[in-house]
Amino acid sequence: MAASIGSTETTGAVNSRPNAPATELFPAPGSPAIAISMSTPSHAQDGRARRRPPRAAPSRRPGAPPAFPMSYRCWRIYDMTQQQTNGASPADAAGTYLEALGERLAADGCQVTTTTWRDRHVVVGSRSDRKARWFGTKSELFVLAAAVPEIDTASLAEFTGWAMERSKSVRGGLPGARNAAMVLPALVSGSVQPSAAQWAAADARLLGTSLVGRPITVEALVPGSARVTMYRGGVAWGGMFTGHVLQKAALYFP
Repeated sequence: MAASIGSTETTGAVNSRPNAPATELFPAPGSPAIAISMSTPSHAQDGRARRRPPRAAPSRRPGAPPAFPMSYRCWRIYDMTQQQTNGASPADAAGTYLEALGERLAADGCQVTTTTWRDRHVVVGSRSDRKARWFGTKSELFVLAAAVPEIDTASLAEFTGWAMERSKSVRGGLPGARNAAMVLPALVSGSVQPSAAQWAAADARLLGTSLVGRPITVEALVPGSARVTMYRGGVAWGGMFTGHVLQKAALYFP
């Protein structure tokens, strides 16, 4: 006989424990009501919603780009900011370039000295060569370079004139007597005005009849990278020395 609701006997095991009383889902009339308790988390009782703890930001190596996408222009601005933050300022880059220039001059056999111009440190390199293809003419090459905050046309022209006059005063032999002098006056900076670069690239400068100068601008923003501008064409006087001068300029000012 089937057990009535409220009896301890049952035909289906509602509770998995043996001999355990069945759960009264529908109590008999007159019997006390059974309160079914459902546990409620404490954070829901006080009205708070369950939230995951905030995720920590992923670690990023120094100099790496941010995790969010950026346009190329934004990335260049970020990259330049990071370079300045990491200590690679244009002033440091110009000083590093000037120091490396002195090492390149010495490695090529130049006599390297220093002087000052407008209270600026100037690296001076000089060498002389005499080759058969020049018909026994001696060519002296003078390299003078200084680092400045900014290069404009006026400062480059002034430095070029000063460098050529100084080279003229220290050159050996008699001017014009199988003796020519070439000058490479260079200013190094993290800021070069376009007009100054155009002035340097326009033409060579002649002092007297046997001294030719090729002014140079070097834009150094970060160590190991530079933009060099100079006149690389021929000249009416001293044309047979053009290849020699340009070869040395490429070696000293990469």
